[in-house]
Amino acid sequence: MIEPVIVSTWAWGHTACRRAGEALRGGRSLADAIEAGTVAVELDPTATTVGYGGLPNAEGVVETDAMFMWGSTLEVGAVAALRGVRTPIRVARRVAERTHHVLLAGEGARRFADAEGFPDEGMHTANSRARHARWVAEGRSRFVRRDHEDHDTVCVIGTDGAECIAAVSTSGLGFKLPGRVGDSPLIGAGGYADAEVGAAAATGVGEEVIRAVASFAVVERMRAGMHPDAAIGSVLGEMVRRRGHVLRARHDQVALIAVRRDGVVGAGALFEGFVAPVYRAGEQFEHALPPPLLESDRAWMDPAGRD
Repeated sequence: MIEPVIVSTWAWGHTACRRAGEALRGGRSLADAIEAGTVAVELDPTATTVGYGGLPNAEGVVETDAMFMWGSTLEVGAVAALRGVRTPIRVARRVAERTHHVLLAGEGARRFADAEGFPDEGMHTANSRARHARWVAEGRSRFVRRDHEDHDTVCVIGTDGAECIAAVSTSGLGFKLPGRVGDSPLIGAGGYADAEVGAAAATGVGEEVIRAVASFAVVERMRAGMHPDAAIGSVLGEMVRRRGHVLRARHDQVALIAVRRDGVVGAGALFEGFVAPVYRAGEQFEHALPPPLLESDRAWMDPAGRD
């Protein structure tokens, strides 16, 4: 049995790793620890792309997506376009534990949350209201492809050598169309776990992650023997090969994290700015990322320099 390893995304991943580590040291299971780490970010009002304080959709309503997956059994629970719950990861886990379903969406997800005792809570902060009001005042169209803000999903994955867990939670693209579902609740896209191999999760523009079924693709490359860093680089490279004509600026960011069942960690991103916090054996650090795939080649960023 290896020492449990937790990997997360973005700067708030340090919070997720710290809370998960505290739970592990307190004797909690890997699943409970990963849930605790995710919830800590969902309840952080400064994390504007997840849970409480997440940016709303175009109509000013916060809709959240989340998924929780166990790699030993391939059990998974997810919610999409859920309203009024500050900790959607907990509802996603309940879907797996209390139903025979994988994904509940919209009003059905809300009713399930009600039945499970999750109150209908206010999701807005002063900041999220102000940002939506500013967006409306600027007259920006919700139908313009690039007219979105923030897409920094919180992902928390981990392994203890026997179990692998993937948890993903987000409020999605800021000012998205109502009902839009991103990659986060979709098995194999936003996250995937297989205890025979490891786990992976994705953050960034969900539509691009869905097209690549990116998390499953990373796990399958690890199954074939690739190092987690190499597996991620391969998936991102294929994404660029097929979709490079639209991946032109940092708002098109896609990043991935992975952990092999033996505790080896991987991470990578299309553009700079991404960080991947790690918890291992009571210590926290950031995984050393390879150069961002697109920004390491400036010619790629210049349309005039393209083939």
